[in-house]
Amino acid sequence: MYNVYFGIIKRNALGWRFKLMEDKTKMDLTSSEMSILWKTYIFETLNRCILKHFIATVEDNEIATIIKDKLNTKEQRIRTLTEIFKKENFPVPIGFTDHDINVSAPRLFTDAFMAHYIYYMATMAIDNYRIGVTVSPRADIRQFFISGINTFIQFTDRIMDCLLQKGLFARSPYVPYPKQIDFVQETSFIHDIFGKKRPLQTIQISHVCLNLQRNAIGQQLLIAFKQTAKSEEVKAYMDEGIKLSSSLMETFNTLLKEDDLIPPSYSGLGVTDSTEAPFSEKLMLSLITSLNAYAISLYGLSLSESARDDLFAWYTKILAQTGEYGMDGAKLMIKNGYLEEPPKAPNRESLAKA
Repeated sequence: MYNVYFGIIKRNALGWRFKLMEDKTKMDLTSSEMSILWKTYIFETLNRCILKHFIATVEDNEIATIIKDKLNTKEQRIRTLTEIFKKENFPVPIGFTDHDINVSAPRLFTDAFMAHYIYYMATMAIDNYRIGVTVSPRADIRQFFISGINTFIQFTDRIMDCLLQKGLFARSPYVPYPKQIDFVQETSFIHDIFGKKRPLQTIQISHVCLNLQRNAIGQQLLIAFKQTAKSEEVKAYMDEGIKLSSSLMETFNTLLKEDDLIPPSYSGLGVTDSTEAPFSEKLMLSLITSLNAYAISLYGLSLSESARDDLFAWYTKILAQTGEYGMDGAKLMIKNGYLEEPPKAPNRESLAKA
């Protein structure tokens, strides 16, 4: 017989909290559950380091309260993940620790950037935890991810209200309501006929604006990391990312302006002039490669919902550029011994020869 740990969800002042309960009939973790738990632990410990720097340097009281609450719930989730690993006799990943953060480092980001970063990470976490729910047959693992989604939704709501109240939330452009229901009659809906392009649909505008937001946040991270990294290789990698994000943002802005739409502005995001690194270069590279991988999935979604020749070609090009940049980052991490290997299937051929 095996032990199983079913979960219950309790709500407190900080949101939803997950508690393990023991049962005597369980199955081992599936490969999918191993994968999502391992991946979640790595990224939760990474963002714990980011939040520790934020809480040490934030100035706005309302944003500080949100960061503190988010850090507390993150610590709870990391403890729960650690407990799951230990009870499964599964090696607890190293992830990121206090060795990856310098809590005495000067302020590196503006409060506006911190708020936008928390908002973006919450939306990213919802996507990750949603996958955790759908790939986990075990009830305890599934409930862990369900409780996490509930918490992230609450934080998304809180931080969006905060951004709106402070005039920091960049809204997508306004378009008039449709006056009637129309059906597509011609292939020119998709194809560029004689140089004429149909106006962007609202779903395409949404993707363009979200991609602008992600690149604006990512670019500020790249600037901060280039500014504080010691390794010339890491600096050069961050510089390439800055150039790539600038090129992408210019194109996204142009797409909106061609239809007389005003692009959202992210001028409130900023990096200070500090050159002292609050984070290890391992953390810097890991965060950028993780965000890059997430961007690839979102560009793929943008492509799938962009039924216009030029957009299809553009997103295909973006995917290739982003994939190449991500591969360069992975190689740099491997070269420096930073890339922790995820769980894998046994090599049966090697075992047979042993």
